[in-house]
Amino acid sequence: MDRPIRVGDFCRFGTRIGTVQEIGLRSTRIRSLDDTVIAIPNSTFSTMELENFAKREKIWYHPRIQLAKNVTPDQVRYVLVEVRKMLYGHPKVDPQPARIRFVEFGAHSLDLDIFAYVNVTDYGDYLGVAEDLNLRILDILNEGGVSLAVPVQRTVLERAAPAGEDRIQKTEEHVQHWREENQLYLPSFPEEVVEQLRNTLQFPPAGAPAKPADQQQPK
Repeated sequence: MDRPIRVGDFCRFGTRIGTVQEIGLRSTRIRSLDDTVIAIPNSTFSTMELENFAKREKIWYHPRIQLAKNVTPDQVRYVLVEVRKMLYGHPKVDPQPARIRFVEFGAHSLDLDIFAYVNVTDYGDYLGVAEDLNLRILDILNEGGVSLAVPVQRTVLERAAPAGEDRIQKTEEHVQHWREENQLYLPSFPEEVVEQLRNTLQFPPAGAPAKPADQQQPK
């Protein structure tokens, strides 16, 4: 009677994920990700916890970035500001409540958590946007001379010069400029700046072929 699912819905039922193919009087048939068909008695199905992905309006993007512990505080500030600017400017990301926070000191890393929603409902489309976001984050880390953490133990016999000193210096100069111009937007960006950044990035990114006209979604 509640109609929590319909034929064609992609959902999680218990510990499995699949697409509803048939809802009968006695059982419900699900095609799993392994392309097998699972028949579940309705008496059992009605007691299972269901998560219907077809009902969602957007998809949660929430990676954790683990930075190496030898990065400087200004490098962390640079990453926080630049990633926020990227999230606010991306046309497929909802700027509210998009955010990135330096949440904790890990055993081998400085941990930054991202919380954002991607404005698509199809998981395949989401993977394309998430890949683009991940690549843009890598670009930011590279520009700031920031290394990702490697969870290994090592013995340091001598002090080695840090890699990318020129990029570290440039990053710290960049952050200092933000300070002087009162543009170090931490812990949060002003609303007017978020609006200025909104939809300023190109997606698909430059160099990617445009979708054929018959595959483009109607506006």
